[in-house]
Amino acid sequence: NRPGGYGTNSVWDSATNRLWVGVSGGLYQYDPVADTYTLTLARGVGSTAVNIAIDEIGRKLYRVGGGQTRLIDLSQLTDLAVLTSGDISTIEPVTAPGLFFDGGRLVGYGKSADGTQGAIHTFDPATGIWTRHTPPDGVFPPAPIRQGVWKRFFAWNGKYYVINAGNQDVWTCMPPSGGGVPPPLPGPILHQM
Repeated sequence: NRPGGYGTNSVWDSATNRLWVGVSGGLYQYDPVADTYTLTLARGVGSTAVNIAIDEIGRKLYRVGGGQTRLIDLSQLTDLAVLTSGDISTIEPVTAPGLFFDGGRLVGYGKSADGTQGAIHTFDPATGIWTRHTPPDGVFPPAPIRQGVWKRFFAWNGKYYVINAGNQDVWTCMPPSGGGVPPPLPGPILHQM
């Protein structure tokens, strides 16, 4: 029973060994062993304008894009708007920004202050503040393409990588201070659905 809909977003949850899949018809959890989908939230989560990332320890799923930051509390399955401040004008309106959770904060790939180049943004869940970072070497990556960066922004081996488009160079940087080393994960979290 495969979910239908448009604007599919997904993120792997290593705490449960499941894939969270958001489509216009709701949020599903995919079990690759049983090859089954379970509807967990009957509210449209998918969109061609947003991307999702997971905080496995805090059990939160963040959605950014389309002009807002939202979170789904996975322990209660509630979808909430997040009141944000800071440098929101260069990350929240970006179509499907690159997004992942790292070192206790959400990390996004949005635009520079003038909108002509790319920039790393971090979101502190405790304060609700987005911060846009200037590269340490002053060299900005290209602006996110209008179709979205999606999962082509990621952390690997202590660095952040951006593959903005197939016809552009891969851009790498060190994480802004305070990130880059994810906290250790606890043992498996048993979660009844």
